[in-house]
Amino acid sequence: MKFNVISDPSHAWLEVDLNQFPNAVQFGTGHGYKNGNTIYLEEDVEMPQFLGDLIFNGTPMSEIQLSEIEVEDEWHGRNYAHNENLFSVKENN
Repeated sequence: MKFNVISDPSHAWLEVDLNQFPNAVQFGTGHGYKNGNTIYLEEDVEMPQFLGDLIFNGTPMSEIQLSEIEVEDEWHGRNYAHNENLFSVKENN
């Protein structure tokens, strides 16, 4: 399975098709983005947790391919809606 990693000068995101991996939404923390059926998992927490979950559930590391797409300026996807973990409980203060 192949994933794109989109990087701009200050950050990177793993592009995941929600039609293929609907459970990827559970890794959203609000620091990545979502556009249509695609979620962009940020590199610090969301991406490693998602990839770790794939491996934990039986996907061999050798089957995971990451292809980097470098963007020179700020990535336009920063204008997408922030992803949110729909399963998290938010505290009311």
